[in-house]
Amino acid sequence: METIDKKEVLQDTVDKLLFWALEENNMHLVKDATELFLKGADSDQEMIGFNDWFVHDYRTSDGNSLSALYIEANNSLDEEKELLLAVEKSVYSAFDRMPIKDKMVIKDLFTKVDYQVENNFTAGGVMLARIYKLDGKHLLLDLPEFLTDEYKTTLIKGMLEKYNEYCRLFAPIQMDVFVKKHSQVLYRFLNIIENTATEYALVDEDFTVHQSTYVTKKMDQVFELMKNDENFTLALEDAAGSVFKLVSPEHGDVIAEIVLADDRLEIECTTAEALEYSKEAIEDILKEKMTHLRDEVLNIDDLIGQ
Repeated sequence: METIDKKEVLQDTVDKLLFWALEENNMHLVKDATELFLKGADSDQEMIGFNDWFVHDYRTSDGNSLSALYIEANNSLDEEKELLLAVEKSVYSAFDRMPIKDKMVIKDLFTKVDYQVENNFTAGGVMLARIYKLDGKHLLLDLPEFLTDEYKTTLIKGMLEKYNEYCRLFAPIQMDVFVKKHSQVLYRFLNIIENTATEYALVDEDFTVHQSTYVTKKMDQVFELMKNDENFTLALEDAAGSVFKLVSPEHGDVIAEIVLADDRLEIECTTAEALEYSKEAIEDILKEKMTHLRDEVLNIDDLIGQ
């Protein structure tokens, strides 16, 4: 099958899968996916990339992809199954472009995996794209998003911080697994970059996290008090731990992230002033239910464990 034909049938499969998922009897999937995609978002407007993520990377609570559900519901033949599995296993990530002689190689910025593609892109900058593998070849369907080099550091550091946070809260996993299972993080950063790029622009010397750690034997009470306080927003909840955001009552900005796990409460801020404000806010509602352990200033190497 010619490359252009592969792209056409693969695009048709993606479209068919989306239309099927949007049928009335599948709307529970849309509702669940929307809630999952927006979990931890600052508003319900952060929907950039939802359809793409929904079709390719959404998984039900049972771990099923839309492709798997479609195959089961429609008794798909082997040829269609191959296309649907290519959709299911596709990877959305950020890439560097490296033309080598008459070939184009793109390198995943997070996993460092190289892919040879037939598309011809100018080298330089950061490319956000979804890679499919079909009949042993790597393909791109949609036009990639291109970011200038000034956002490369922001993107890498932001993704690594989320990866480190996940491993700390739950269990260590490989970066390629994290990128696949949590591609909505990349869409979230794309939304941030497009709408508030200057606010989130970072430079190496300024990328530090001011952190304060407390210990407590009353985690259930701490959780309930924070959950019921209007200044704190629950961003993530799991059996292994939870994450809150402290929001400024004056401007609505996120001041701090607070992680509850393993009888510890950790406050993370980008400035020393924000940390002091956050500590006062925490201590004001929790009082004697926790004990201060230490304050730290961490850089990017600390955060990614180097």
